[in-house]
Amino acid sequence: MSLRTQLLALLLVTLLLPWAGCQTVRELEEALRAGQAQTLRDTAQALATVISAPDTGDVAPNARGESLFVHPLSRAPETDGFDANWPVPSEARHRLPDGISWLRIGRSERHLHLFVSVVDDIVLMTPGAGQVAEPFDRVLVKSAGAGGEPLRRWLFAAEAPGQFTPVEADAQWRSSGRPAATLLANWQLRRDGYQVEIRIPLPLVGERLGVGFMDVDQQGERARPVLSWSPGFLPGRLIEPDARLAAELRGLLPPGIRAEVLDTQGWRLATAGSIAPVTAPDPAGPLFPALRDRWFTWWLEGAAPARPQDPQEPVARTTGEEVIAALAGEPGTARYRGADGTRLAVAVPLAAGGILLLEQGSADIVTLGNRALTRMLTLALVFTGLLAALLLGYASWLSWRVRRLSRAAAEALGPRGEVRASLPGRSGRDELGDLARSFSALLGRVAGYTSYLRGLGSRLSHEMKTPLAIVSASLENVRDSRDAAAIEAGLNRAREGTLRLQHILAALTEASQAEDMLRSTPRERYRPAPVIASCAAAYADLHPQHVIEARGGDASIELEGSPELLAQALDKLVDNAVDFTPEGGRISLGLSAADGVVEIAVSNQGPPLPAALADQLFDSLVSRRERSDGRPHLGLGLYVVRLVAEFHGGQAQADNVPGGVCVRLRLPRAAPA
Repeated sequence: MSLRTQLLALLLVTLLLPWAGCQTVRELEEALRAGQAQTLRDTAQALATVISAPDTGDVAPNARGESLFVHPLSRAPETDGFDANWPVPSEARHRLPDGISWLRIGRSERHLHLFVSVVDDIVLMTPGAGQVAEPFDRVLVKSAGAGGEPLRRWLFAAEAPGQFTPVEADAQWRSSGRPAATLLANWQLRRDGYQVEIRIPLPLVGERLGVGFMDVDQQGERARPVLSWSPGFLPGRLIEPDARLAAELRGLLPPGIRAEVLDTQGWRLATAGSIAPVTAPDPAGPLFPALRDRWFTWWLEGAAPARPQDPQEPVARTTGEEVIAALAGEPGTARYRGADGTRLAVAVPLAAGGILLLEQGSADIVTLGNRALTRMLTLALVFTGLLAALLLGYASWLSWRVRRLSRAAAEALGPRGEVRASLPGRSGRDELGDLARSFSALLGRVAGYTSYLRGLGSRLSHEMKTPLAIVSASLENVRDSRDAAAIEAGLNRAREGTLRLQHILAALTEASQAEDMLRSTPRERYRPAPVIASCAAAYADLHPQHVIEARGGDASIELEGSPELLAQALDKLVDNAVDFTPEGGRISLGLSAADGVVEIAVSNQGPPLPAALADQLFDSLVSRRERSDGRPHLGLGLYVVRLVAEFHGGQAQADNVPGGVCVRLRLPRAAPA
């Protein structure tokens, strides 16, 4: 992956900024919603104390019976046995106790209208008018007063589908034989049962009404009635919207709020007000704002549920978790999804019984959230775009520098082996500048070493030419001479030339032998102080023309390595020091330890190290001197010293000191046993 691609991938982290902004706006929106809920709850509690007490129905223990909601009808439906012409939603119905049959009730100007639908697999109709007896299916209707006193009972049974006249019934739901001529009914069969439409004059209807049916599947069977009220309780109370209460609410409601007053079973007694409309995006307008607003609304509002509504319950009944809480005596709050957006619903109990429900839309909050999100995302996108451009430019500049350095490094070695040590970008003050300077220094050392290797052939040729010439000339003199003394002298010179050639070959193989020896040498714990003292005494006897001494040294210092290799390294160092130290000069061997590092120093008086050899002194085949005994020197001594130091886990370094040179071996001290 290129550097530019990596930086662009890193740029994706900046997307956390819009996400954090969205979370902030969402928390702000939640705070605004909480404030809206508290305000609407306070409004509901204030209204609950000033509105008139609604007529919520029964409160006596023996008055339990499900209230029957009467839908106001804008026109009287035709009594034809079908509900297609009823001006109320088809969902506006009550379930009967069997759970599958249902009832719908409406009120026109002069009549109460009932529509009863019964599920029955076997329908037995009466054989003739007025013969309503036990073994026939029939519908039962009871009208009662406010206290439950019966006013009327009617039986509805037909001998054939169509319009028929019901009869009055006694307390045991037996036919009295008296036709109820003022009532109108129509019986129609269905594939799964039958349905009966009934019209009753309002003067015959009391404050309570009960509806039921008897299901008879075979003649002679005595069936028990299925009634809308439980035995021992009063029939359900007829509930109708209260226009007076609705008008009172309209005068008290703030704008943009819808209010409902519900009875203890959730029936709507009064409705007033309306939720502020939401301005829909123009369908012909730009596509992006509409999609943006839709997405922002989803993000802020979340997946709010729709108001729960049992499809078999009348639409005039309101349900929901806030209504359930208010029925239990506690204020309730909920949010629902509607056609006009998300709305907040608050329900509070009324002191006289019933519930006050207020609903308010969240369009203003969503608008504020949309504006905040739009502003935040716009700024985030602009910032991200600028940052992307800057990072892309910076990545391109870095890539150009890296490619330039890569090309220069690839071309550093010429076709004839010449090394170009100067690389571009060395003036940079960053990591790439450091890399260019490091590569240039490395190539400089490679160039110097390459130059040395190129001159090595001529040096070896020069070193070997003289002994070869001596051997050749001596042998020619021996061949041409007849004098025994001359022949002996020629042979001696030839022997000396041969020895010089042997020294050259021995020096060339010394480095390889040293490396092999290091690989095969076992490690052991030893004390370097006795080794240094013993070597110093031997060197003093071997080189009496110099002052050689051992200074200081803690006898308890221990190293992990090989004492023989340390002695070999000291041999090389002292051998070099003897060649550079003038006669009578001092050569010192020192031992010290500090911070877990043991330092063995060999210092001598004499000329300083040349600056050109500072970086190559411990490399193989590096030398700038001639031996005093005339033997060739190929520069392998200090290379062996470096190998010994690395074998011990340390390093070798050489520095100029006042009046001479000091070579130090910095080795790690052995851990305590």
